[in-house]
Amino acid sequence: AKQSIIDSQDRLSQALLAADLGTYEFEYDKSKMHFSRRMAEIFGLDATEKLQFADFVGVIHPEDLAIRTAAHQHALNTGELFYEVRLLHADNSVRWIRLNGDVKFDDLKVPQRIFGTVMDITAEKMEQQILRSSEEKLRKLAQELELRVQERTRDLKEANAELVRSNQELEQFAFVTSHDLQEPLRKV
Repeated sequence: AKQSIIDSQDRLSQALLAADLGTYEFEYDKSKMHFSRRMAEIFGLDATEKLQFADFVGVIHPEDLAIRTAAHQHALNTGELFYEVRLLHADNSVRWIRLNGDVKFDDLKVPQRIFGTVMDITAEKMEQQILRSSEEKLRKLAQELELRVQERTRDLKEANAELVRSNQELEQFAFVTSHDLQEPLRKV
């Protein structure tokens, strides 16, 4: 049984390493946080220091704190925690994270612990931003092309109307000329 537990822990460690995930556990009654070295790295903190819960929250971008608060309120109702926020590292670089968690309650539905993972999704967010930027450029280009098409269509309609008017004038001229030429021919 011990070997089975050790093997399971090894497999879990390898999976976390392969997925580049950080892990954490928070004990509500003691306000104590346990975290993996990778989680501290993702948050831009030194894992060798004695870090507290507030150290991790303090790295969250001030504009995203409301997202975190709402997610934690939701987790206390549903037991499931999920959110994506920006982190502001000490070097002023901004990183994105995705945090998942599972709240464990006692029999009276009082939260006891939360277990979870954190993943650095900065590259994914940058790719999404590039994609959104490209889509916006394409949308603007499509609008510009649509305006050009409408402009050309209007120009063609105007040219077509001018051509029709010109043809009518030519028909009238041909009729008048033909009629005027018929009179001298009759006399001849």
